[in-house]
Amino acid sequence: RKEWFIMSQSNLQTKRLQHCRDKAENKKRKKQIDRINRKSNLAQLSMCLPAMVKLFLFQYIPIVGILIAFQDYNPIKRIFGSKWIGFKNFEFFFASGRAAQITFNTIAFNAIFIITGLIFAVAVALLLYEITNRVTVKAFQTVMFFPYFISWALVGMILTGFLNDQGMATRTVESIFGVSPDFYNNPNAWWFILPLVNIWKGSGVSAIIYYANMLSISKEYYEAAYLDGANKFQCARHITLPFLKPMIITMTLMSLGGIIRGDFGI
Repeated sequence: RKEWFIMSQSNLQTKRLQHCRDKAENKKRKKQIDRINRKSNLAQLSMCLPAMVKLFLFQYIPIVGILIAFQDYNPIKRIFGSKWIGFKNFEFFFASGRAAQITFNTIAFNAIFIITGLIFAVAVALLLYEITNRVTVKAFQTVMFFPYFISWALVGMILTGFLNDQGMATRTVESIFGVSPDFYNNPNAWWFILPLVNIWKGSGVSAIIYYANMLSISKEYYEAAYLDGANKFQCARHITLPFLKPMIITMTLMSLGGIIRGDFGI
């Protein structure tokens, strides 16, 4: 009985030592994994750093400019030197009788931008996906991406040059039809002009994003669909668009976030 007790105590001590060794080894392994994860996270954060700096410089710092809405702003005295007038600017805005029209125009134009931009971007992405020549695809991507870098101020100057009384578009229509259209001063014309300009400027970037998402779709889905007799349109409708649905929702939600922002002074 004494020998059995000694053996049991020895086994118990051995198990305790083994448990302590396993615990120390697991702790060491966990530290190694945490170190690897920290290095990986640091690398990923460093890749996000330029975008975070841009976001901070151009989205957060300009928030200070919101003070202008509550001031009698003087460009010479600048923001922190201008006179504080409280809500008088808002009183003037709502008393002018144009508040409802301005709000409607802003929301309606942005809604049109979102819908037309989405349709055009998805359509262009589907067309790009059907191009097999990689050089041609890269060329189209470059051409579509270029307008994104043109500022709206420059776009406004170009529109003014094209659509005013002496503009190229006005003179061209006048020479063909003998009638001088007043594009620039016709409010109804801008319901078509601004969506077209927005498509030209911004839809190329969205199309490239959708195209990149389409490249992750397995070719086996399309091969199986072709074997079942599906055509290009059916493949796009039943395979491509369902895979693009999460990205479409994400892009639409991001666009809705800026729907009350008027980029055109409308």
